[in-house]
Amino acid sequence: MSDQKQVFGRQGELDAAERAMRQGYALICRNYRTRYGEIDLILRSPEGELVFTEVKSRTSTFFGYPESAVDERKRRHIIRSAFQYLQENYPDNEDIPWRVDIIAIIYASDRKTIRDFKWFENVTAAD
Repeated sequence: MSDQKQVFGRQGELDAAERAMRQGYALICRNYRTRYGEIDLILRSPEGELVFTEVKSRTSTFFGYPESAVDERKRRHIIRSAFQYLQENYPDNEDIPWRVDIIAIIYASDRKTIRDFKWFENVTAAD
């Protein structure tokens, strides 16, 4: 992945985390890596639920909406990574509430101004 794409991806993650924190979420972890892949953000909702979040950013919808890039395979990888996180951090508690969300951001061509921000909750099944 090019440096520009990585910088743009990090910008999306920062903007998503800032928006989540303004809505009362706590940021637990960024870029949690496992053998299955990476979880962009791990948040705790105001209700106490762990939220494993994939952030997708675009500057146009020419190649589709950002959320459409999270296919069934990617969702399975996020779920497997979430299970690993739960096993590592809560080994004795199987009742931790959690979900998988997607945050989709469309920026203006300056790659800084947010044109559209969508938060899709509990996306563990194919739509």
